[in-house]
Amino acid sequence: MRGEDILKRVAGKGYIDIKDISPDKVLASQPGFFFKKAHIRLFSWLTRIRGKDVPEYKTELRKLNAAGFFHALLQTLGPLLASRRYLWRFIPALNWINRFDST
Repeated sequence: MRGEDILKRVAGKGYIDIKDISPDKVLASQPGFFFKKAHIRLFSWLTRIRGKDVPEYKTELRKLNAAGFFHALLQTLGPLLASRRYLWRFIPALNWINRFDST
């Protein structure tokens, strides 16, 4: 069953209310969407080197410039540092570096 069919079915039962909204409003509700899409190549690579499974994409992924690579690397390091207690001591340094990241 498609997502649209599921939404229509539960709306018909009165569980949810569906309203038409503009595409701009949808995009505004997902501020990180374009960042994630643009930086998925780096996220995939970093996830792979950490030994995690990564899906194979049939489309060509966007290449990053140096600033985009640095920004995506910083965004990926945060969760990695937070997930390992012995790496917590590096979080203040990452926060300090993030202050200068303007992308």
